[in-house]
Amino acid sequence: MGKPNIFNYATSELSQDAVICYLAAWADIQHKSDPMHEVGKEFIKALLAKSGAVKEVKTIQIYRQEREIDVMILINHKESEQKAVIVIEAKTSTSQNSGQLKKNKKYIEGKYPSSEYEHFLIYYKTSNQLNLETIEENSYKAFMRNDLLDFFETCKKHSVKDTIYLDYVDKINDIENQYNAWKLPIKEWQEHIEWYKSSNRYAWEGMFAQLEEQLKTHKGFHKSDRKDKGVLWGMDKKANGEFVCWVSLWRDKNPMPYLRIGKNKNIEIMIESKEALTPSMLSKFSDLPNNIPNSSSKVREKNEKSKRVALCTIPKNEWIGNKETMQEVLNYINRICFMIDKY
Repeated sequence: MGKPNIFNYATSELSQDAVICYLAAWADIQHKSDPMHEVGKEFIKALLAKSGAVKEVKTIQIYRQEREIDVMILINHKESEQKAVIVIEAKTSTSQNSGQLKKNKKYIEGKYPSSEYEHFLIYYKTSNQLNLETIEENSYKAFMRNDLLDFFETCKKHSVKDTIYLDYVDKINDIENQYNAWKLPIKEWQEHIEWYKSSNRYAWEGMFAQLEEQLKTHKGFHKSDRKDKGVLWGMDKKANGEFVCWVSLWRDKNPMPYLRIGKNKNIEIMIESKEALTPSMLSKFSDLPNNIPNSSSKVREKNEKSKRVALCTIPKNEWIGNKETMQEVLNYINRICFMIDKY
């Protein structure tokens, strides 16, 4: 067990809101004698830089959960010029609500008119997100983990000993290391139990992102429509919020097959609708498990309410456990996709 870190326990989005407020508050000129003042200024500068702006910060006022806005920061509110308002929609592992983004923007435009305040809309997230199109459509700028890492790098020149700040630096770097765990040889990846276990979404997100890159050349991978992409991952509301990955490359087939990498990180070859699964179609897929070593060919429904059917299950130890490199894993999944192409 490593050094205790408050952010291993303070994992909620409200905790993230608090650390954003904490960093921003140090930017106020009244703290200029403390090394954390420079960190606070760098933090505000990093947020503003997403819109290409630079401002001299004198005063800071912070509001939390005003009209459901996660964090609102007023810059130079009592000054005669250089007034600005930063609106932050902060997320950890969940995604944005487009309606909330629009509501936040409308509220700010009404209360802090652009004739007096410059507006900065920030979408702040420390985990990963497949696409940011909805964010951009609502005029928000994404401030992601890579932006935080750049901010931390900039702040290395300041002699900071603040425990909260240093814990946050360690936590974000730990998430980044987990996300990049797929770069390790498989044996090392498995030895890092905290990275390999099924419940750790960051390490698996890193691998799923590489799978997406691997399959981008497949004819069924749609780059233009974010809702019809070939590889997606996230929380499955139909399965009690499991963190899963879907590979959907065969939308031209009826019923549509797809791969699902679920809670236990087994690969399931699924059919979207059991009503559409005719005996002839079932017969077409029946020999698929025979060509996949150590797979289970038992056809089963996901649950009584779901329409989905699992045709074949490939255990984690088969598709990842006996490989040496991640490229071997990706090539294995590619071969499974090629098999399905033929049906």
